[in-house]
Amino acid sequence: IISIAMFIETTVYAQQQNIDQKVEALLSQMTLEEKIGQLTQYNSINDEYREVRKTVVWALGEIEDRSAVEPLTRVLNDNDWEVRKKAAWALGEIEDPSAVPALKKAIV
Repeated sequence: IISIAMFIETTVYAQQQNIDQKVEALLSQMTLEEKIGQLTQYNSINDEYREVRKTVVWALGEIEDRSAVEPLTRVLNDNDWEVRKKAAWALGEIEDPSAVPALKKAIV
């Protein structure tokens, strides 16, 4: 049973790494305006799948554009703690003081 659990964990980790690499490669080929547009066009920040939301939030943090602050502060209320954690990280990467009240509210 332990070896099966380890296999599953390794497979899930490898899949996430593959998703992250594909997103990073795609982002490196896009302008800032294209990145923001693509990430918000499909409302993927609200996707039903946690991994999609987490990857979109990560990408917004990598872009470090202040226009992402408002959507990211909404994600601080996501029902998944990993997505909320990634949103807090992304807001830290952007370093916009307007996010501080939402971050304070999220930790209370």
